[in-house]
Amino acid sequence: MSYQTELKIFSYKLHAEVLELDDYKENGFTLYCCQQLSEIGEIDDFQLLFFDKKVKYEQMKVNAFGFDTQNEKLDVFVTHYTDAVDPTKVASKDIQQVTKSLGNFIKHSLKDLSNNLPKNTEEYDLARLIKSSKNKLNLIRLYILTDGLCDIDALKSTKIENINTKIEIIDLKKLFDQSSLGNIETNINLEFDGKYSNKIECIGIKNQTSDVSSYLAVIPGDILYHLYDQYRSRLMELNVRSFLQVSGKINKGIRNTLIEEPDMFFSYNNGIAVTANDIKFSQDKNGSRFIKKLEGMQIVNGGQTTASIHRAKINDDVDVSKILVPTKITIVKKEQLRNVVPKISRFSNSQNAVKQSDFHSDNPYHKKIKELSQQIFIPGESGKWYFEKLRGDYQNDKFKAENSNNLKTRFNSQTPVSRKLTKEDIAKYINAWELNPHSVCTGVQKNFIHFMDNHAVKALNDKDVDDDYFKKLISITIIYRNIEKIVKEKKYPAFRGQIIPYIVSVLSKLAGNKFSYSHIWQDQDISEDLYYLLNKISDDVRKNMLNSVPVGRNHTEWFKKIDCWNKIKDMKISLKSLDLPPELKGAKSMSAIKNNSSMSDEDLNNIKECKKISEKEWLKINSWCQENKMVDNIELGYTITLSRMAKNKWQENPTPLMASKVLPIIELAYEHDII
Repeated sequence: MSYQTELKIFSYKLHAEVLELDDYKENGFTLYCCQQLSEIGEIDDFQLLFFDKKVKYEQMKVNAFGFDTQNEKLDVFVTHYTDAVDPTKVASKDIQQVTKSLGNFIKHSLKDLSNNLPKNTEEYDLARLIKSSKNKLNLIRLYILTDGLCDIDALKSTKIENINTKIEIIDLKKLFDQSSLGNIETNINLEFDGKYSNKIECIGIKNQTSDVSSYLAVIPGDILYHLYDQYRSRLMELNVRSFLQVSGKINKGIRNTLIEEPDMFFSYNNGIAVTANDIKFSQDKNGSRFIKKLEGMQIVNGGQTTASIHRAKINDDVDVSKILVPTKITIVKKEQLRNVVPKISRFSNSQNAVKQSDFHSDNPYHKKIKELSQQIFIPGESGKWYFEKLRGDYQNDKFKAENSNNLKTRFNSQTPVSRKLTKEDIAKYINAWELNPHSVCTGVQKNFIHFMDNHAVKALNDKDVDDDYFKKLISITIIYRNIEKIVKEKKYPAFRGQIIPYIVSVLSKLAGNKFSYSHIWQDQDISEDLYYLLNKISDDVRKNMLNSVPVGRNHTEWFKKIDCWNKIKDMKISLKSLDLPPELKGAKSMSAIKNNSSMSDEDLNNIKECKKISEKEWLKINSWCQENKMVDNIELGYTITLSRMAKNKWQENPTPLMASKVLPIIELAYEHDII
């Protein structure tokens, strides 16, 4: 199948998914792009915001934003949506126009735009946030999103009010290439023998297959410098994490090592992962084997390391010839690239904190949910709920079914899109029901990690994930989606995404352990009385949320705080003149999903020990663990998370699981005088 044909099929699937994500297609496409960027770790968080107006005689437009307070970085998104199912070129002037509209919003926000916007709106909040962060921002990234094909690879990065500004364009081709690796063949062929002063010796790894073979080598930093200087982003076209060009602030740890301890780089750094279609060797008289040629070379993990070495030489005049980089080389036949490369990139060791992708589709919790979704039919019919363990599975299965009329009819009737459920959906619905609406408001990725740490692992360990659990999960899903419908109908001017989880949590607290899930599971809907109750309390929840915001605080940031939930959870709700819904009358046949808030004395003590350690000490522990390769990536991620919590003066507590995992590390750190 040709690249163009595959691109066309991808475009069909993309536009079908956009329809499912939001009735307003531009919002749906924006959400799709942001989810993809979040999935591969390019952005940490995002929030949809549609603003498209003239202010002060200038057109301004924003479709989404994300603010990384830790790294002092602002991401803003603008969308040019064509709604053309067949791949269609987008005029350069259209891209330049939306870019200008987004730039206008940023430029004026840094001054006084908020004075010209209505209060208690998301655009007002964003404008105020930008202005208040003016002196702290290190980087602004402008993302231009389009479902068309753009001839412009990149617009010139600039500065807005002396703040570094990067402009990145995400078009249909980039989305396709990164979601499916598209045309995965590469044409970078490198002759090493005789070209560089250093010969690159390598050793082969046993148990090779006919399609895949692996080698270990050590590549000097000056060779990587020359390779990156010559090929730049082409060297990392297959890197899942290089969705965009390598840009932004260099990892401080890498930079400090390059400048201060270059001879220790090999010991401290995880190295890079390289793929190639073929490898040729030369041999000396002693039988040592050296790399002579690599055909189709690509760096699939380690883009930041490579770019950092290049910048260290350019900006800091570092002698990179002293840098030694551990390298894993995998030789993959062209026909196997599509299957092998994403896995290499995904599973290669990362030097960054734990991301959402660490809790991927292979997690036992998600495997169990998938198994249950395939086994359990809804009452009275042959229909089922479809759990999408891996993004895009639903569309792929639907596309396959469309080749047969019988299969198409059965798929659409058995698993309509209204009964599709994703990993992120589950995290959102259960966290809201378990009285953590503030966690849901932190964004998809952070909320997902919170869910995995606090609920999923415990549910599996307690062997709670069974038929009954799945029915409760679906019941909570139905509640959440009905509340989404209510909020949408009310047309609140702002903060709809934050209001919804708070309404869910208020209902859950109101119900206590008296909620009957069986009614919802049986009917696959909530009762009219419950719908009426939710319709009534939603206005009260919204009013209390807006009134709870301290003077001068940003609404969006406030809703992420447990302090906000503490103010909302005790709000008075009048049930006079309301019939008690059948769901609230209680049923003994199905108990509520367990609230994990109760902790043992051991849990409380472990958490106490974690909170004794300062931010700087946690960072020391993290560096020591990396240096000695003592822990896995998840535990390493915990130490970073705990340093952040300490920095924020423990506004949130470590989870019992997190505390129990790091306690042995704390004890070792004391023994070795690290802290």
